[in-house]
Amino acid sequence: MRLKKIKLCFLFSVFFLSGCYNYHELSELSITTAIGIDKSENGYKLIAQVMNIQKKNSDASSGGNTPEVIIYENEDKSLLNALRYIVLQAPKKLYPSHLDILLISEDVAKEGLEDIFEFFFRDPNVRMQFNVLIAKGTTSEEVLETLTPGQTVSSKNIVDSQETDAKYLGTSQLITFEDLMDMYLNPNKEIIIPAAILNTKTSENNSIENIEKANDNTKIILDSTGVFKDSKLIGYINNEESIYLNYIKGEVLGTLIICECDKGNYLTSEVKNIKSTANFDKKEKKIVIEVSGDGNINEMNCYIDVEKDSGIEKIEKLVNDEVEKNINKFIRDSISKYNSDFFSFLDIIYKSNYTYYKTIKDNWYESGLKNLKFEVKSKIKITKKGNVLRDIYDKWK
Repeated sequence: MRLKKIKLCFLFSVFFLSGCYNYHELSELSITTAIGIDKSENGYKLIAQVMNIQKKNSDASSGGNTPEVIIYENEDKSLLNALRYIVLQAPKKLYPSHLDILLISEDVAKEGLEDIFEFFFRDPNVRMQFNVLIAKGTTSEEVLETLTPGQTVSSKNIVDSQETDAKYLGTSQLITFEDLMDMYLNPNKEIIIPAAILNTKTSENNSIENIEKANDNTKIILDSTGVFKDSKLIGYINNEESIYLNYIKGEVLGTLIICECDKGNYLTSEVKNIKSTANFDKKEKKIVIEVSGDGNINEMNCYIDVEKDSGIEKIEKLVNDEVEKNINKFIRDSISKYNSDFFSFLDIIYKSNYTYYKTIKDNWYESGLKNLKFEVKSKIKITKKGNVLRDIYDKWK
């Protein structure tokens, strides 16, 4: 068994050239920026998006529009064999150290990710910091074809969109392959992966026929988060629910909170500098989630005098009550619907109280998770009132 693993690792290294490109002429390499994995009749379809480093020279000499990337694909029951034949197609050695994204189709994710982990884990020289996404309701091939020139988005653009969402909205969490491996290898964690859909103005349907008719208006939309159990995709939580999950995991940097301040009237607060933690209270045997941050009142059509401390305190209570209510509801609904610990609560208990952990781990999904107590404490402070609030208040006087 050991000899077999060494042999496979060697084969993978032969197919994928690793290391610093300073030792290789760029003209001799095929720089791989994205990889997609779909299901096929033969097992898997592997798609590689490769930078066309000859583009500038070709455009200069021909005056034409040379594609910025080239798509290679192959089908096989083995991902390693599929890669082998892609290598034979490509005129140059594949170079994956600039890989931005791994796209996994929904069908593949539902069947399980074990083959994918085996595939990438073979070569220790392939960097694991590339982002991972699920192609929801479509195939990774369709998404990658949308990323080709003449379309609107590149693999780098998707990464930029994820980073923006994570920073300002909190709806998307950047999951690298290294993060994925950590979740997969940790028996106390379940996997989560952000999901993207193809969105076109021609149709709400993501069918291949409609995608083929799509023009430059086709866009990649970060739509939700895929949740797993035993390394298999079991469903999705929407963008709003993803914010609450990211609160629990301490991954929200900034977001918007909308809450009702009077009957039928609402206020919007942009919250930054968010810090959130989830810990285990050994005495009470419960998970305690604490959220803090600095809030700015962006919009409000309520009768609250923000020039008074009592008015600010009222708004803070409204905002904090909204956060606590939504996180509590999200946890209860998710446990009831999926019975999957993608919150990593068991791992939190393991790190905090190993003695107690040993008593519940074997029956975690039968009773432990369903009966788990938890408490949410939100302590967001309103630090900025905005510039138009005085006028709003005067209008209501």
